[in-house]
Amino acid sequence: MQFFVGEFDGKRFAADSAMQWPRYVDYGKDFYAGIVFNNIADQARVVMIGWVNNWAYANNIPATDYRGAMSLPRELSLIKEGSDYVLVQKPIREAEKLKQQSIEGLKDAVGSRMELQLELPATENSGIYVFANENEKTAIGFDAATQELYIDRTQSGAVDFHPDFSSVERVKVAPIDGKISLQIFLDHPIIEVFAQGGRAVVTDYAFAKGSELKVEPFGIGVKGKAWHLGLAK
Repeated sequence: MQFFVGEFDGKRFAADSAMQWPRYVDYGKDFYAGIVFNNIADQARVVMIGWVNNWAYANNIPATDYRGAMSLPRELSLIKEGSDYVLVQKPIREAEKLKQQSIEGLKDAVGSRMELQLELPATENSGIYVFANENEKTAIGFDAATQELYIDRTQSGAVDFHPDFSSVERVKVAPIDGKISLQIFLDHPIIEVFAQGGRAVVTDYAFAKGSELKVEPFGIGVKGKAWHLGLAK
């Protein structure tokens, strides 16, 4: 999904610039058909939800009871940074109600549904493995040389069901005060990563085969918190 910045008068949309470079709502492979809600109680909020899947392999994913799921709802806003506008997406505020139990230390985090809040140094190659076990892992990290956030699912488990699935997704992310902040929602097999307060978002599937799904920090200087997630109370 791409987006353009401009003015809409109810009938016609006029882009601020006819030469806008491609801007993506989500830099993962598995966020599609985003829909914005109308007539919500708080009219100041713009809330979007998307389909987590990809038509290239939607009929081939190794799932038995479904063919795709919905993302977390996201609150959208535009902020101006310099001479440009940036789309900011944040998990809907009600997602706070999903937190069930805090986890003492990232290395002790095990489970299929978690929220992680990480802080990474922008000068180091570091990150976290999720849905990890002895033979498989999905890496969410920051490449200091290229200044890119990435999700690497090439060793995530079931990757051979379609030639387009095994992949590494990347997006440029500018450090803020020398740091990269990540808010990550895990609901196996879905991964949603919100970077730098929602300035960049990456959504991907990762189909781990193992039953014990661990979280393992890698690199230098990874700081963070974790919570198990459940049904909202």
